[in-house]
Amino acid sequence: SVAALRRAVLNHFPQGTETTDPEGGVVIWVRLPDQISGRRLRDVALGAGISIAPGDVFSAADGYRDCIRLGWGGVWNDRAERAVMTLGELCRSLVA
Repeated sequence: SVAALRRAVLNHFPQGTETTDPEGGVVIWVRLPDQISGRRLRDVALGAGISIAPGDVFSAADGYRDCIRLGWGGVWNDRAERAVMTLGELCRSLVA
């Protein structure tokens, strides 16, 4: 569920990460800490077999560079939790 996705992001991503709390749908927006580039995180995530959408692809004005969009429409399971945990570790590595 999207609620489980949101909880996992807040548990596994570095301090300062913010998420939207949607009332419906299957997508959350994540604002990354310390001006981490969504595109940079996407690049390292692809190397780990995880696909994410960097926020700036949704802006004609080159905005949302420090955001990513994540979606989850399936049943939440251990595999999904591990993917978010890995994504959080990759994000923390970009802060260091």
